[in-house]
Amino acid sequence: MPETSSRSSRFWETVSEHVTAKVELARTRKGDDRRSVIVYLRDLEAVARRQCEFRIRSKSSRPGVTSSATTTNSRRRTRPTRDHAILPGHETAARRTGTPNLTYMSRSGGVWEYVREILPREQRMPDPLVRKLQHYGPLSDADRLWLAESLGVRRQIAARTDIIMEGEDPRAVNVVLDGWACRYKQLADGRRQIVSMLLPGDPCDPHIFLLDRMDHAVCALTPVTLAQIRGSVIQELTARSQNLDYVLHRETLANAAIQREWAVSLGCRTGIERLAHLFCELFARLSAVGLTKGDTCAFPITQNDLADALGQTSVHINRTLQDLRSAGLITLRSRQLTLHDPEGLARLAHFDPAYLHFTMEPNEPDPMRS
Repeated sequence: MPETSSRSSRFWETVSEHVTAKVELARTRKGDDRRSVIVYLRDLEAVARRQCEFRIRSKSSRPGVTSSATTTNSRRRTRPTRDHAILPGHETAARRTGTPNLTYMSRSGGVWEYVREILPREQRMPDPLVRKLQHYGPLSDADRLWLAESLGVRRQIAARTDIIMEGEDPRAVNVVLDGWACRYKQLADGRRQIVSMLLPGDPCDPHIFLLDRMDHAVCALTPVTLAQIRGSVIQELTARSQNLDYVLHRETLANAAIQREWAVSLGCRTGIERLAHLFCELFARLSAVGLTKGDTCAFPITQNDLADALGQTSVHINRTLQDLRSAGLITLRSRQLTLHDPEGLARLAHFDPAYLHFTMEPNEPDPMRS
């Protein structure tokens, strides 16, 4: 028993050292305090897992810990239970940084009890970027929160407005959180080619900041909610998390596969096959981030947009839509697309979703939901 007590004491000393170090880091990094909190939470989780054979004693059984286990904000009060402990020595750190006391649960929740204390519920819900990346590989609780916290201030972009223009310096990665956008090239005479569609959850290339200038423009096709991740933050994320490095590279490779499929459509597929294939692809991508309902999804873009994406005229697009309706395959009305025969539409388009590389199921249930 004394040996167990000694080992448990060493465990708590190690955890306290980690917390203290990260609190000091948070104090020195202006504007990045919240991200630094996530950094030391990750380190704390690693320590706790390495020491998982030590039973975390309850507050009442640990000597030297007083009953003042409340946070600086009385509304955020932690009530320790048998398997719920307050980190020793963190009360002073909490006063220095203005953060609440960190809690750790030995059996369930872990450091994420702390997250539930400091983050409003709406900030804990996974955004479309997190939902999409979970299809490319496993993300831990820390990965998901860290990624969500890295998104900068949300911006509202009006429809038909350029988000970034060709020739500009891409110092940050734009992430579409709501609405539809596109990448496009435009010739001097005004002719436009849409080279890809950007849906909720899509980053405008996670590594675009490595280039000196944009070789294309990005435009909002509808009102868009946008966030940015600075290039330095992307590098920090990928350096600290192998999971994030993996899924972001996989997302880049999946985008390259989509571009190849678009090239096949322009070079080989007939007009009706092109449109059918685009419908199948966009529906699959929207479904991946939870934006479909049954066989219906929002489809807010115009026939002119479809024409510029498929290398056709708007008149040709209109006729093709009528053909698809007459065949009983789709209905496009009031900016809503319904696939009446998804399998038949896929056969017509020669659509194989394997090129989207959605090989992982999202991690469910989401422990960030309370």
